Amino acid sequence: MGRLPTYQLLADQLRAQITSGALRPGDRLPTEPELCARSGVSRSTVREALRLLASQHLIVTTRGMAGGSFVAEPSPARLGDLLSTGLNLLMAAGTVTAEQWFEVRETFEVPAAGLAARRRTDAHLAELDETLFDPDSAGLDVIMPAHRRFHRRLAEATGNPCTK
Repeated sequence: MGRLPTYQLLADQLRAQITSGALRPGDRLPTEPELCARSGVSRSTVREALRLLASQHLIVTTRGMAGGSFVAEPSPARLGDLLSTGLNLLMAAGTVTAEQWFEVRETFEVPAAGLAARRRTDAHLAELDETLFDPDSAGLDVIMPAHRRFHRRLAEATGNPCTK
């Protein structure tokens, strides 16, 4: 396996600082010239590393007098989108099979159903009831969206903020 590009190595170093908590949401990253001096790389390499971190929603870069790159506030919704996109890419590439994915889902869904049963409200039950359908009389165009709605409602009934 080849060596990673320099911008990737710098992005990995900054990501490690963010995920370890050394850099917290709202913290300002060093300026581009400071990052160049610290890491010994060109400004274009620093910019590419920052673009990569921004594409991963780890930092936000603004322009102007008060501008710069700042550690982003974490968002469960963005995390869910990233996980969903990553999983879809793995499945499309054949790296993960549908059977393997269903095994992982079972690991999470059974405990989530128990949690939802304990925390649910009457409104949650009504929302879950709205997602039910007769699988014998429905085609895939009905089954798949209904399946997604059911699991979304079940996750919401857990009350966990990561399901939003």
